[in-house]
This record gives sequence, structure tokens and C-alpha cells, in this order.
Amino acid sequence: MDLYFGEEPIASFTGRYADVTSPSVKLALARRNRGLSAKDQQRVRSPKSEEDIEFAHALSVDFFLDQEVLTGWEIEGTDGKPVPFGRAMLREFFLSADYRWAFGEVDRFFTDEANFVEKTRADTLGE
Repeated sequence: MDLYFGEEPIASFTGRYADVTSPSVKLALARRNRGLSAKDQQRVRSPKSEEDIEFAHALSVDFFLDQEVLTGWEIEGTDGKPVPFGRAMLREFFLSADYRWAFGEVDRFFTDEANFVEKTRADTLGE
């Protein structure tokens, strides 16, 4: 999946389909939520401030990265050359105010089964 800011490519991601309806993912999410305090669970369920929304976003990013959906990524620097980016830097990228939208795009792409279904010959020929 390539990510653009306007016409400019800024990142490329490879990964696997993340079936958010699968029992294993639902169980992992339930375990994560059980690990939160009652107050934090409430913050996620019913955010009342920007800090609550930021907290829930960080949990989503961490859960996505913990599920190892992404198998590779390349972030382009301002000079157009790839910047070495580890998992911690990728997390910061997704949490930054300037690129929070990027996580939404990546999350939507890798949780949409249609992006991973192999097209049949009839599909490609328009039959």
C-alpha cells in the first residue's frame, strides 16, 4: 500500500489482512481492555476530552502494531530517499499530529478483506 500526501508519495507499507472479526483478534482486544483500569476503559468507551481521544488513538496504534499486521514499511524523507524507521519510530509517526491520518488510512486498508482477495480471471476480464 502506498500512501500519498497530495501528489507526493510519503510511505509504502506491506502486510497481511487483519481480520478484526476473528475470534483471536477479539480475544486479544478483550485481554488488552481487561488490562486497563476502570477509568481508562471509560476513557476509551466514552471520551470526554482531547486527551481521552489521544489515549484511545495510542491504544489503537499499539494494538495494530502488536498484531504484527505490517510486515514492512518505508517512509520517505524530505529528500525523497527512504529513512530508516523502526517500530518505535513508526508508532511515533502514527501518533504525530501531522500524520495521525496516515494510521487511519493504513488501518482501513489492512482491515479491508477486499484488498487481499485474489481476483479471478473473470474479474480481471470484466466478465
